[in-house]
Order: sequence, then structure tokens, then C-alpha cells
Amino acid sequence: MKEFFTLCFTFFLFSISLAAHSEANKEIDAYTAKVREKISTNWINQKPENVRALKDTKDSVVVKFLFEIKKDGSIQNLKIIESSKIKEINEKALSAVKLSIPFPPLPKKLDILTIVYGFRFEPPLALKKNEEKQVPPPDKETYKKELDDYYKNVVDKIHLNWKKPNVLLVDTTRAIISFSVNRDGSIKDLEVAEGSDFPELDESGLDAVKNSAPFSAIPEKIPYDSVPIKYTFALDTVAVYDVNSPHLTKKEKINIEEDTKKAEKAIKKYHDEIAAKINKGWDPPQDKYFALRNNIVELEFFVLQNGELYRPNITLSSGDWELDQSTIQTIELVAPFPPLPPEIKADRFKFIHKFLLKQNF
Repeated sequence: MKEFFTLCFTFFLFSISLAAHSEANKEIDAYTAKVREKISTNWINQKPENVRALKDTKDSVVVKFLFEIKKDGSIQNLKIIESSKIKEINEKALSAVKLSIPFPPLPKKLDILTIVYGFRFEPPLALKKNEEKQVPPPDKETYKKELDDYYKNVVDKIHLNWKKPNVLLVDTTRAIISFSVNRDGSIKDLEVAEGSDFPELDESGLDAVKNSAPFSAIPEKIPYDSVPIKYTFALDTVAVYDVNSPHLTKKEKINIEEDTKKAEKAIKKYHDEIAAKINKGWDPPQDKYFALRNNIVELEFFVLQNGELYRPNITLSSGDWELDQSTIQTIELVAPFPPLPPEIKADRFKFIHKFLLKQNF
């Protein structure tokens, strides 16, 4: 049985149209969702941050690929059916597809699955949105103090209303939320200006701004109908209160710095303990070494407070389904892990582990 699907990916939204496919077929829906998620993750990682060809345009560009997924999850007949006409974007999109190989084996009822996948690249948001926002001229020093004071009142209120996701990440992750405050204190143009790789952080930032509005009215001395604001929400490698917060006393900041040092030591020790347990439990198929174009598998997962494993996911494939699956099976076999140490003040710890297949002779 052969099926045909069209999947279109943009940086923020997915749209799917299905042909010759019943909505009741949940198994195939679930499979295509996995394909979409795997490619989109690799696209975000590969996406060029700046493309010279888009410097003076507000238009997005699209590149589309067609390929067939075989029964074992490998692919064939990969080709571009719509070029973006920008070499860098075409290459990054092609790389995102190749890094996603192999996909899981097809559902039993399918022999082959044809996929059309589109990547959309947007120009930098600042280039696209600056015309729509009223930005105070930098040379207007007359209103600088009033603007600074007003900005501080706005961001202080947001900081107090931010419900920070209680998770500890391996690397510091940031999301930038932008919006404008109208003269009456209401808000407009709320959006994620720069998304993180952790959706919960983006959502928490948007919620913090929504829950803080309306703000106080713009003072009469400021001659603008609206004031644009950008606020950065960060999840650090140590889950403690922001030491730079204006709400802390000097003594509180010193205590936080001491707690941070203790937490960093605890995190390193816990990290090394988990890595050692995983490496000891991994028994990779050695006959794969010479056949692979990539002998590394990168696996992302969470450890909950009680040490339970949560949501393992391959973020970098070796290109070999059997080798990739051996890493998932290893994680599931060696779990649960020790509970999170008390110095890690989080509900869960995000962990990234690299499996390296070495020559065994």
C-alpha cells in the first residue's frame, strides 16, 4: 500500500494536508507526526541565523523536498521540487532531512510513504517589524530618564509575574519576548521575537506579559503613542533566583551566589554519575562501525525529581536505526536514576548524552 502526504513547516507553525488518507487512521497520523517532529527539530538546529540575500526584503522563502520512506525507515529518491533560489537555505534544509534519517519503520500496512516537506525561512524579525513599531529616536535625550523609569516599572512587573519553569537545563536557554505598551497601558504586538529550544520557556514568557498587563499609563512627558519593549527570559544551568534581580538585597545576592556554587558542584557530580551509568550499560552493535557515515548518537531526556526517566528523544541520528534504538533501549534499561540532589532546585533535569561507537579491536 502506498500513501502520499504533504507536510509544510514554518518556524512557528505546521500545516498538514493529507491525500488518499482517512482521518480515522490514527496509526499513520502518529507516524507522520514523528517524521514532522524529527525533521523540524533538525531544521531549527540547522536553520541559518542570517542570510545575506534576505537583508533588504520582508518576504519569506520556501524550499520543498520530496522523498520516499521505505519500510525499514530509510529513504530513497530525495530531491528538491521547489528551490528557495538561495544556496545556503537549500543546503541547510537538505541537511535537516539527512540528519533525520533513519525514521522509525513504517506501520505494517504501508510498503512505502511519499513525503513532500517544505521549509520556510523568515527574514530577521527586526527587518520585518521595525516599520510597524514606533521606536523612540535614540537622539531624544530629553525623554531618556522618563523612558528608563517607565521601562523599569514595566519589566519589574513582568519579573514578579513570571512563573519560571521549574526545570534545570544543561545549557543556558533564553527567549526574547517583544510587545508594545499603548498610552493607556494596554499592550499590542505581543510575540516571541527570539524563540528558545524549550517551548515551555517561550510560553511562560508570553504568559508573564499577558498576566502583567495592563501596565501603568505612559507618562504625559513621553511624547509617544506607544513604547516598544523587549524582555529576555532565561533558564540558567543552575536553577536559583536571578542574582541580578532588582528586588534582592546585598545579603540575599551573596547567599544566592553561595548556593549557586554548591549547586554547580552537585550538578557536575550528578551529571557524571548518570553518564557513567549509561556508558556502563551500553552494549552497541560493533559490526556497525565501518558501515556508518556518523558513529555518534545524541540522546536528550529528562530525569524527574525521583530519578524516573522522562521523554527520551534522539536529537542526532547515526543514520542506522539499529544503533539508534540501542541507545534508547540502554536509557530505558539503566533507569531509574538516583533522585535529584537537594541542591538542584527543579522538578526535572534535562540531560543530553552522546553515544560514541568506537572501534573495538
